[in-house]
Amino acid sequence: MPAIVHDMRSAVPLPPAVYIDTSVLLGAYRGGSGCRVRRDLACARFLKGAVASSACAPWTSLLAIEEACWAPLREQLRQSAGGKLLSEFRKTDPQAYAAAYQSGRGAVDPLMEFLKHLGVEVRDPKVPSRRSASAHRAICFTVRGLMRCYGLEMFDLFHIALAKLDGTDAIATLDSGYLAVDGIEVYTCR
Repeated sequence: MPAIVHDMRSAVPLPPAVYIDTSVLLGAYRGGSGCRVRRDLACARFLKGAVASSACAPWTSLLAIEEACWAPLREQLRQSAGGKLLSEFRKTDPQAYAAAYQSGRGAVDPLMEFLKHLGVEVRDPKVPSRRSASAHRAICFTVRGLMRCYGLEMFDLFHIALAKLDGTDAIATLDSGYLAVDGIEVYTCR
């Protein structure tokens, strides 16, 4: 059975907790930065409503933050690499790599400032065990099980696993791959 799908533009009532995927973080950033794309504006409004609601606890993970920040940084590095793989670029021209990396960090600063003031909690999931080694095994076990069932990208599998281990069934995402995952509710904008 596929996921239960909600349109984030008219999501009432909001879930008690919702995991915010990278695509929604970036969409809200673009929507709040003057972009007039319908989906980005929907992300910005959904997050604003979820943060303002006392009945909903929006949260995300360090993985989502890292993925969001890596996107503009990676783009700057790729442009400067001249077709080389990033690992090759870093080895063969470390000074140019460092300059491109520093330039890319400038593009990340406004995004980080936005995320800092967004009001979405950044945390690890509430895993069954408090011992970190057990938590890591639980995440890997859950990802492996999801990998067997769904043809999703690795980041997406980890996002779903983090939400599931927390007991959060609701995920806000723009990624259509989540729609096939059984046992979750997807808040999206198509």
